[in-house]
Amino acid sequence: MGLTYFNTNNWVDISREERLYCAHLYFRIKGKELYFVNWLNKNNAMNLPTNCKWEIGYEVCFYRDYLKNVENKSIRVVNRKFKDNPYSEKRTFDLCLFSEDAIVIIEAKVKEHFGQAQLDDTKADELLIPRVLGRDIEVINLLLAQSKYIKSKNFLKSKKNREAFPFRISWKEMNELYSKDIFGHADELS
Repeated sequence: MGLTYFNTNNWVDISREERLYCAHLYFRIKGKELYFVNWLNKNNAMNLPTNCKWEIGYEVCFYRDYLKNVENKSIRVVNRKFKDNPYSEKRTFDLCLFSEDAIVIIEAKVKEHFGQAQLDDTKADELLIPRVLGRDIEVINLLLAQSKYIKSKNFLKSKKNREAFPFRISWKEMNELYSKDIFGHADELS
């Protein structure tokens, strides 16, 4: 039973915040990354490597944290070198899968389409991550949204976007993969 001021619902029943759903997904994947990678390979033909270690990250502020903690550099100092195409201090991936040879950025939406600016930033990461790491690494974008959007002809609006983001999964699929969680609710929000 929930709270009266939530019409006898619990907070989890009324929240529309994508970070809540991403946090639940993070904890479902954590410690079982290979299970999720195998599911992605089977259901999305992603062809991710499976003979390696994978790690899941949540709310990954990649450029800022990598430069500070690995390179011991300030992102602002590094950006002086890349004035035309700087790294964003605030760029945060909802979820991210890391392996030695591949990084999968998972951008999620609940109850809405992806905006063009977000898609542009996400696509740019495919070039920016190898540049900041100073090595070749496969960077793959995976969009996560409600099934009604994923299946919609207008989901990514342009043919260019549809081609740029071939890998897409829905909250409904996550609900089927990880039953007894809140992903079905995320898929049905209006």
